[in-house]
Amino acid sequence: MNTNLAHEQLEPQGQVVHFPKNERKAMSNKEERYTKMPNFLIDGQLMALLSDKAFKCLMFIMRQTLGFDRASHQIAITQFQKYCGIKKRDTVMTCIRDLEELGLIKVERKTGYLNEYFFTPDQYRETGLVPLKGSTVKGDGTSTVERDGVVPSNGTG
Repeated sequence: MNTNLAHEQLEPQGQVVHFPKNERKAMSNKEERYTKMPNFLIDGQLMALLSDKAFKCLMFIMRQTLGFDRASHQIAITQFQKYCGIKKRDTVMTCIRDLEELGLIKVERKTGYLNEYFFTPDQYRETGLVPLKGSTVKGDGTSTVERDGVVPSNGTG
């Protein structure tokens, strides 16, 4: 008897299930229609410390990075103005500097290119810095210690 396996009929080992195209797409995507926000922004009362404009800028950066599952994103100052409702370019730039000082964001600046923004919550947690009065960040201004714009959050400055 000749046992040539190439010509032998085999029973199917499994069944292929075909999903409609839209169903495949939906199954492969992460949940959509919202941007996750770290709890520490509210639980750590950071939202209460930031000015409304600085908070809007932070939310816009988070949307453009976390919201699209990206580590960073290039953003024009005019986009901050449009989406955050801030009229003055200088105000946007002050908000961005304040967020950088807090360690909430990192900005890579390259001449001739849009600035690239990173949301860096771990850097904020490590430094524990809060800004002094005079920036776009709210605070009661009780510290009398002159600094470079930030003091340790434990108040020992």
